Amino acid sequence: MITLLCDSHGIGYRAAHSTGALDSGIAFGFLSTILQLSERYCTNRFVFAWDGPGSLRKKLFPEYKASRNVKTQEEVAERMMIHTQFNSLRQNILPALGFFNNLFQPGFEADDLIAQTIIDNPNQQFMVVSSDHDLFQLLQYKNCKGQHLLSSGKMVTASSFMAEYQVTAREWATVKSIAGCGGDGVPGIPGIGEKTAIKFLMGGLPNGKKKANIYADTPLIHFNYKLVRLPFPGLKSIKSIGKDSFDEKTVQEVFSDLGFNSFVAGEQRERWNRFCRGEFLR
Repeated sequence: MITLLCDSHGIGYRAAHSTGALDSGIAFGFLSTILQLSERYCTNRFVFAWDGPGSLRKKLFPEYKASRNVKTQEEVAERMMIHTQFNSLRQNILPALGFFNNLFQPGFEADDLIAQTIIDNPNQQFMVVSSDHDLFQLLQYKNCKGQHLLSSGKMVTASSFMAEYQVTAREWATVKSIAGCGGDGVPGIPGIGEKTAIKFLMGGLPNGKKKANIYADTPLIHFNYKLVRLPFPGLKSIKSIGKDSFDEKTVQEVFSDLGFNSFVAGEQRERWNRFCRGEFLR
């Protein structure tokens, strides 16, 4: 049975956008996604990775993810409400349901924790759950069987990635180092996008200004590599993936306490009971 390695903030923010940040809407949307993923991939093995406070990447490069900074009081209040629910999920709700693998290290992102888990547990089979394309680089590891994209529901494997991008997953961090990452505020070489960076790496970029600019900006490429390569240096080893324990009665009691009435009746209740028992249709 495969283990799903989840970008928990990615799932949480999607839940916030679909169900709203008030009350326990995020937790409800979050758990709905977990049930859907469980049924799709026939597993109830999950590891939840969470962003920690205090970014080490920001210390190295202060402009890292600067575009995501909140600006108004309303945005600050909404962000605080969202993160309060994230903390409740990580510290209370998920453990109460029997999910014991909630990874969290100050200074590091969920992406780092996901990468370290794959590297440190080569005998376990993992599927990454995230819309973050930076994580494509983890497809280089044989025990990473794919990445489920939350944005589209598409599953990307090492072979499908190479067919689409024409480079191996091992080379993806270098591509991002050259082209940059707009979402994270990592500046690439001006005028060089991912397609051009790939052509350069594959030896298909003709001589000219773009090629010369890549060679001239080698220090920037090396600096960017520190930001985009996973995991960021200094992360503690993650070799203790525990076994979750699900009890149908306890799970239903937690849902009842949360007011998730649709989870405790009818087909939804039975779906969660099958989840607890590890019974999946194939």
